[in-house]
Parts: sequence; C-alpha cells; structure tokens
Amino acid sequence: MELRQEIRRVPTGPVVVLMACLAVLALGLTSWFVFAGSPATHPAVVTTSGFPGPDARDRNQQIQVSHEKDPEATHGH
Repeated sequence: MELRQEIRRVPTGPVVVLMACLAVLALGLTSWFVFAGSPATHPAVVTTSGFPGPDARDRNQQIQVSHEKDPEATHGH
C-alpha cells in the first residue's frame, strides 16, 4: 500500500494527444505513399480464354517479324 502512494502518476492527457497525432501522421503518410504511386505500377488484368485462336500463330509471327525490323517498336519491353 505504501508503494502506491509514493508512485508519481503520469499525466494521461499529453500522452493521448501525442498518440493521436502519431496515428494521424502514420495514416497520412500511408495514404500519401499509396496514392502517390503511378497507375502504371498496377498492371492491367489480362483475361484469355485458355486456348489460342485459329490465327494466333500467324499473328505472332507477324508481330515478331515487325519487332525484328524495328527494335524501337517495343520501347525496350
């Protein structure tokens, strides 16, 4: 009982304000980093039917030949 009376109490008001400010700061920084990213960082979803079409081989060959003729056509991709 004697120890309880001699312990200094920490004021909770400033601690609560500090924690609230830190939480708001963390939320703001997180939001900023999430929304500051460019849309190009999130690739589009490509849906395929699971099997190539009847002209897939011809189209792929045409694309490959056109890229071999003009390497800049792919822009480094």
